[in-house]
Amino acid sequence: MMSRRLLQFFVGLNALIAVYKGGAFLLFGIEGVPIVARVELSIPIDAIDEPTRGVLDTWYRALGWVWLSVGLMLAWILPSVERSTAWFRFIHIAFLCVGIGRLASVLEYGVTRHNPLWAIAIEIVVPLAFIAWQSRVASSALEPAR
Repeated sequence: MMSRRLLQFFVGLNALIAVYKGGAFLLFGIEGVPIVARVELSIPIDAIDEPTRGVLDTWYRALGWVWLSVGLMLAWILPSVERSTAWFRFIHIAFLCVGIGRLASVLEYGVTRHNPLWAIAIEIVVPLAFIAWQSRVASSALEPAR
C-alpha cells in the first residue's frame, strides 16, 4: 500500500495536473478560469474594465507560472522520490498553502458551490498524507535489504 511505485504514480499524476492547469493559466490568463476551474465567470471577461482585467490577467498568469513550476519540480524529483524528502515536503507544503488560501477566502466571503469545505479539507489533508507517505517510503529505502 505504501509502495514507492504507487507514490511515484500519484506524484506523476499531480505533476501532470499542475503542468496542464498551470500552463492553461499561463497561456490564457483570466480567460483560462473556465478551463482550469471548470466554472463560468458571472460576468463576461469583456465586461470587466481594462485596468481591472489587466491586473486579474497578470495574477492568473503569475499563478500559472507558480503552478507550472511546481509541476515541473514534481516531475524532476519523480525518479528519486525516496531521496528527495526536502523538495517533496517543500512542494507539498505549497499545495497545502492552496487549501489554506481557499480557507481564508471562505472565511472572508463564505462557502460557495465553487469553494466547498470538502475541497478545502482535501487540499489540506492530502498534502499532509503525501508527506507522511513519502517519509515512510524514504525510511524503507534506508533500511538494509533482508
